[in-house]
Amino acid sequence: MATGWSGNLDYMTPENSLLVNHRLVAVGADAYPHGEGQVWAEADVGHAVDLLEAAVTDRARARTMAARGRLDIRLGHGYRAVGVRIMNRVAQISDALAAKAVAGAKKESPGRKRASVAA
Repeated sequence: MATGWSGNLDYMTPENSLLVNHRLVAVGADAYPHGEGQVWAEADVGHAVDLLEAAVTDRARARTMAARGRLDIRLGHGYRAVGVRIMNRVAQISDALAAKAVAGAKKESPGRKRASVAA
């Protein structure tokens, strides 16, 4: 259970979590460092109570939601999923660097030789 706002939505969905309604509230002066201009989600406590009561009343639904949460975390945020995202990003960076190197080589005039460092 958490507010339906901010970073927790990277892994919490209406299908796997109890997302509490909220309203955005300006951070108070000196509430925390560099809070000027920031907002936070003020939870609707009544809605949170309703969600919890429903979970207690309908245990089968709560178990199904918890199972979905475990599955979503394992598939979307487990070591394999993260590893695949890292590998894909490294490949993107490698491809971009290779394309940049090719473009740089094409800009050289045909009469000039590239400098090299002798081994």
